[in-house]
Amino acid sequence: MARALKIFFFSIGFGALLYVGLLVAYFFYPKLFIRQEPENLAFLNRRRIKVEIYVPTFPGVKWEFKQILVDGISFPHNFFRGNLKKKADFLLSEGKHRFRIVGQISIWGKYRRRVCLNHCYYLDVTPPFLNLTNSLKENIYYPTSTWNFQAQTEPLSEVYVFSPTSHSHLLKSDFNGNVRGEIFLACGKNDLVIKVIDRAGNSSFFRKRVFVDLVSPTTGLVYPPPGKLYQASSAYLRVEVSDNLALSGGSFRVNGRPFKALLNPKSKTLVSVFPLTKDGTYTVSAEVRDLAGNTSIKKWSFYLDTTFIVVDLSERRLYLYRNGKVIRTYRVAVGRFDFPTPVGDWKVIGKRKNPIWRNPHMNWSKDMPEFIPPGPSNPLGPRALDLSAPLVRIHGTPQIGSIGHAASHGCIRMYPWDVIELFDLVRVGTPVKIRW
Repeated sequence: MARALKIFFFSIGFGALLYVGLLVAYFFYPKLFIRQEPENLAFLNRRRIKVEIYVPTFPGVKWEFKQILVDGISFPHNFFRGNLKKKADFLLSEGKHRFRIVGQISIWGKYRRRVCLNHCYYLDVTPPFLNLTNSLKENIYYPTSTWNFQAQTEPLSEVYVFSPTSHSHLLKSDFNGNVRGEIFLACGKNDLVIKVIDRAGNSSFFRKRVFVDLVSPTTGLVYPPPGKLYQASSAYLRVEVSDNLALSGGSFRVNGRPFKALLNPKSKTLVSVFPLTKDGTYTVSAEVRDLAGNTSIKKWSFYLDTTFIVVDLSERRLYLYRNGKVIRTYRVAVGRFDFPTPVGDWKVIGKRKNPIWRNPHMNWSKDMPEFIPPGPSNPLGPRALDLSAPLVRIHGTPQIGSIGHAASHGCIRMYPWDVIELFDLVRVGTPVKIRW
């Protein structure tokens, strides 16, 4: 009996001591007992917020609301409903909102203490964005199977990358919204689905097509032909190129000097045109790039001859150009009005030393022999340059008095000593421009 009484009184004393301790803790540290939902600094994805406050009660303790402020706006004291669980709905705009609830705790109606509850909420109802910082195009081309994923989104968001050929990848953005990670992809086309979930629970879906291109472009035939003579006043460079996916462009270097190039996607050629003013050997380096950044280089050399002939019919003169300048001028005879010299762009297709004249069987030559051997009476003189124009030549003539006149049957006559000099200055293939 005595033992039971001791336990009884000990329990009463311990309960009283616990009760007094709770009252003191509640009075001096009320925030340890009062709970508010949503939690402080919570991110919410709805405009209407339901705020709930749990206020525990003890015998002798009374809680009273004094003031309710939302973003500095006061609400009536009875705005909260319920007993221990107080509730209130607030329709707020997107952004940051501050809640301040002021109340009073009284113990036994004598001891009173003012209590302030300050909470902050972030309302975010906008779906998150995603900007890939390493690509501005709809499709991405990458040179390796490991794609360095770099993006910008909302801070502390979760980014899921789903690939049909691999498992999903989970990435997280930092406090600045930067997302980085490595995504393993298969060669060829990869259609990715990217899901972004922000801190408030809003989600967005994005689709991206990534091509993994591990193969460099290939180059084929080049022009001018490597190791051969190229006769022109400007160089037309061309390289046949191809790629398993898509090409982006390229450039040329001629003797180390860079030149821009134009990529023709239909003909799959890389071309460039630029002036060349000096004869000599030129080394060309063509660099071709695909959209993934893979490059291929083609090198070759050719010899350039800038020599060309201009025949001015009105002046009865022949001009020889080299390196963009006139190096020789000759008086010539041109075709008569009934046998005009053809105007156009031609070229030298043959060179003959001490040529044999053969009868062309025209009306003007019907009384002439079938051929005339080399000699002082040969109508072609000591040298002849055959042109691509039909039955037209640049040749010497024994009829020196015809030089400077329209006297031939379409050919261009020169003094014998002049044609010998011209013969040694031009090659087969030299362009010939006949103009008025």
